[in-house]
Amino acid sequence: MLSYSRFCLVVVVCLLIVSGCRPQPRPVQQPTPAPKPEITAEQSWNEFVADARSECESQPGCSVDYEKLHEYDGRHFGVMIVGYEDSEYFVSLYRFDPDSNEWVESPRSTPADGYEHIDVPATSEQWDVPEATIKGWIDEANRTVREIYSKRQ
Repeated sequence: MLSYSRFCLVVVVCLLIVSGCRPQPRPVQQPTPAPKPEITAEQSWNEFVADARSECESQPGCSVDYEKLHEYDGRHFGVMIVGYEDSEYFVSLYRFDPDSNEWVESPRSTPADGYEHIDVPATSEQWDVPEATIKGWIDEANRTVREIYSKRQ
């Protein structure tokens, strides 16, 4: 015969089993997500230029005549010149935004002569790059393209 204390213990265990008392489930460790592949500014610039080239080639007489990536204070900037046969060429300046992996075009202005161009003072202020540095990038691009165009004639 069972003693009264053993009987109570058996009853309690049976009640626990019947009531569904189970040990606390262990938390399942989720695998750490694979890190996003880091795209460098250089890779992104090459893709950006390739896309611009592809779009330009779909238009008669259009060509990407200059592209250069610059680094300033740990940030990346790109200068691109798109030319049109027997016409003008356009200089554009872009800043790489690593958070969105996008290239942001600089502010532009249209002076009295009517030709749109990079607004160097506004770009300098917004992007915290000295005007002289920006002008140097633009001058280098213009010189290079003029040399390219003079050799074509």
